[in-house]
Amino acid sequence: MPISQYHDVMYGEDRANDTISVVNRSANQIKRLCMRRSKLETYVDILEVLVHWGPLKLTHVMSKSNVNYRVLEQYFSFLIKQGLVNERILRKDRKVYAITPNGVEVVKKLRELKVALLILEETSNKSRNHRPHPF
Repeated sequence: MPISQYHDVMYGEDRANDTISVVNRSANQIKRLCMRRSKLETYVDILEVLVHWGPLKLTHVMSKSNVNYRVLEQYFSFLIKQGLVNERILRKDRKVYAITPNGVEVVKKLRELKVALLILEETSNKSRNHRPHPF
């Protein structure tokens, strides 16, 4: 094969791979946009952060739970009203947020529910895949 033909074949193939890569990347971006967290998932993520890291400043919770500052303020307001989170003032200029015993209980129950749902899903998938042989 002459070098020019080989070059065309190679670069044509690279362009096709680049196109596929761009399409896959676009599909992943679309999927990410469609797969936003629900409010409940966001609340759970915030509580999980506080369980794992202990009392934290708002900005630290924001970065660890990947929630916008304004949205996080609203969510903390709700969690405080529900008695799941406490706001503590350490000094005049420093507030931290800590999970309450009720908040810890809620996280435990949600973890149990998650496990139970996974077991149900596995059982459902097994029963769907297990079909009697037609003969």
